[in-house]
Amino acid sequence: MLFKYQSGDYTNSPKKTDVMISYAEGNINDTISVAGDTLYPAYIVRGTEKNIMIDAGINQCGPMYLKGIEKILGDPALLDFLIVTHSHYDHVGAVPYLKRKIPGLQFGGAPMVGKLMQKKSVIEHMNRLSSFQESVYKDSVGNEDVRIDSIKLNIPLKEGDIIDLGGISCEVYETPGHTRDSLSFFLPEQGVLFSGEALGLPDPEKKESAHVIFLSSAGDYIRSIEKLTALKPKTICFGHGFVITGSDVEPFLKNTHDQTFAHIKMIKTYLAEANGDVGKAIDAIMEDEYDKPRNIPQERNAYLANLSAQVRHVAETK
Repeated sequence: MLFKYQSGDYTNSPKKTDVMISYAEGNINDTISVAGDTLYPAYIVRGTEKNIMIDAGINQCGPMYLKGIEKILGDPALLDFLIVTHSHYDHVGAVPYLKRKIPGLQFGGAPMVGKLMQKKSVIEHMNRLSSFQESVYKDSVGNEDVRIDSIKLNIPLKEGDIIDLGGISCEVYETPGHTRDSLSFFLPEQGVLFSGEALGLPDPEKKESAHVIFLSSAGDYIRSIEKLTALKPKTICFGHGFVITGSDVEPFLKNTHDQTFAHIKMIKTYLAEANGDVGKAIDAIMEDEYDKPRNIPQERNAYLANLSAQVRHVAETK
């Protein structure tokens, strides 16, 4: 997650720069609109025959998504598909709510997503994580039942699958690295890429910079960046916060690739200085990269959890 949770609100105020980066809100183009809020954008793509929604944020966003769907499509029942980029609670959280509200909605994602959404322990953990943000969205939730419960995956998606919306085709790419089940979706007719967190997340404070967030495999993460770069997208819609368009797309893709190698090198340096002690390396990085600068807009526990996964992965990789 890119933003910092603080005192019941989100710090979400990047400085404007000359980067062609905008908030994920409103209309991206004539056929793509955003429902929900900027932190957890749900992208709705309208074809001539079918309509699709990409990602479904946290569960508390469910009522906002439903209102957004109705505003964009006129009738929520006109939403045919809801597909997700990966299994994290802040991308699948509102799927059960929307399935309850739109009975005919078809849920798609990687097969692993389907397995996880059937596990009681996973559902309990998702609800626990979601509860930390109840105060932020209490007004929009009201008395609605937004609990996450077990649901069936209707459409298992894999590399090479294409969802035909009528005039728009949604191509599926397996892009592991952030998670093992990460997928990205590409609209070739428009050159629009929905990357989830496979490319990291843009840093609006620094031109073309990116936050590196491989959690399952650094090698897979790099290969996924290379795969998506080869598509030559014209627009990238990220899983949180922002959309990048035009001449800044190519430099961003190069920079997120280069920064991943630099990030891995940094972790290896700390591990070497700690004589391979993972805990000491994590503590040292936290102090130098987070606590002292105090300028990273991510909540500390979230940053620590992500960093710990990265350091352990690099330490275990020969």
